[in-house]
Amino acid sequence: MNSLAAATFTFSGYINLAIFNRVFHGLKLKHLWSLSLEGLLVLALTFYVPIGYHGTVGIERHVYTWFTTADSIRIEAFLIERMLYIFYFAYITLSLVSAIIQWHVGKELLLSLLPSTARAPKKKLWQEIIILALFAAGTILLMRLDQYNLNIAGGVPPASTLVWGAAADSAVILVLLDDKEA
Repeated sequence: MNSLAAATFTFSGYINLAIFNRVFHGLKLKHLWSLSLEGLLVLALTFYVPIGYHGTVGIERHVYTWFTTADSIRIEAFLIERMLYIFYFAYITLSLVSAIIQWHVGKELLLSLLPSTARAPKKKLWQEIIILALFAAGTILLMRLDQYNLNIAGGVPPASTLVWGAAADSAVILVLLDDKEA
C-alpha cells in the first residue's frame, strides 16, 4: 500500500475532484489535453532544472533540491538579486493554498456524511461550525504533542526515549532489548 501511495502522490489532486467535480461543468473534453500537457511540463521542469544546475552527481547530495537550485539562481537586473526570496514567497503561498484546499475538501466530505440541510440554512451553519471546531481542536491537540507523547501513543516503551543522544543503531538495539525483557 505504501508503494501505491508513493506512486500516486504526484497525481493526488484527483481526490479533490470528489468535491470540485460539481464546479467543472463547462470543461469540455477537447480542453482536457491542455491540462495534461501543462502538468507534464511542470513535472519535467521540477525534475530537469535542478539536474541542469547541479549535475546528476551533484544533485544527489541535496535533500531539498529546489531550495538549493533557487539559491543558485541570480537575477542581476532586478531589485532582489537572489531568486531564493522569490522562491520562498512562491513556496509559502503554494503551501497555504494547498492547505486551504485540503481543509475545505475535508470539511465538505464530513458535511456530506451528515443529513442534508438544504431547507434549514441555520442547521447547516451549525454543522459547519461544529466541524470547524473539531478541526481546530485537532490542530491544537497536534500542536501540543511532543516526541515523548508521540512515542507513548505509538506504543514505543518510555525507556527507549531516554537514548536520545545515542546512535540510531544502539537505540534500535536498546528498544529490542527493552521489548525482550517485557
